Amino acid sequence: MITNNEIVADPQTALDHFERLLSFETDCWDVHAALASGAPGFVLLDVRGPQAFEDGHVQGALPLPHGRINERTLAAWPPDTLFVVYCNGPHCNGADRAAARLARLGRKVKKMIGGAEGWKIEGFTLEKGAQPGLEVSAPGTYREKVLSLLAGRDPIEVLGQTPSALADIVAGYPAEILRGRAIQGKWTPNEIIGHLTDSEWVYGYRLRLILCEDEPAILGFRQDAWVASQRHNEREPSEVVEIFRTLRVLNLSVWKRMSPADFERSGQHNERGAESLAVMLQLLAGHDLSHLDQIGRYIEVLDPRG
Repeated sequence: MITNNEIVADPQTALDHFERLLSFETDCWDVHAALASGAPGFVLLDVRGPQAFEDGHVQGALPLPHGRINERTLAAWPPDTLFVVYCNGPHCNGADRAAARLARLGRKVKKMIGGAEGWKIEGFTLEKGAQPGLEVSAPGTYREKVLSLLAGRDPIEVLGQTPSALADIVAGYPAEILRGRAIQGKWTPNEIIGHLTDSEWVYGYRLRLILCEDEPAILGFRQDAWVASQRHNEREPSEVVEIFRTLRVLNLSVWKRMSPADFERSGQHNERGAESLAVMLQLLAGHDLSHLDQIGRYIEVLDPRG
């Protein structure tokens, strides 16, 4: 109850306060709705530790503990990216620490109030598992997660930036680090670059197939077998990047010449069903961002310089 001797802000002061508060925070409902739209306009970061993430995280969130937020781990995203961060809940200040780090690095950031506990209280489910992004089995989940990484960015622009991002990584780290295996059973950074090169070849073929034929069948490929059989980890990282750059320039020249009607053409993927060239373009760009993030996280583990 408000009594006569309590201080109450005037409406303008209250408006200024709450509008300012809304510029710092969002809530679970708004984040859920944005993710469901397929174009959230932000990158969602789970800033807790690896075990907490594995025990349950928001679907579409990327794991980046607040203590590991630095220029290197953020390098995959352009400077104007908006980040939304969350931790366990109101009893945890991890999200505040993450937001402070991001702001200190000149990055735009909001905190999702309520955190993982608030997410459950609102009736939303948490996904279990250690690694988000591409390591999922459900085709719909794969598509949703990869598309969410774009956060409203122009996919053509993303595709154009990836060769330079890979070249910077290779120039910045010795081959022994790029060939190191941060997690047993997972690819090395060099193998990821090789996989990106394989994918560029495959997507280039699919692009031309859909563009030139009517609703062709699109087959998936055994990615692990391609990486192992071609012994990508034995190759010089700079050589693989140059092959990727050549393929990307060739394919980008086709993407850039396409008309709106061309983007509506589709093929029938054997796992994901009907897929238009417009969707395929976004998937390819999100695929780049996912693997650039993966390379950054693995190097963070492998680099003794920390």
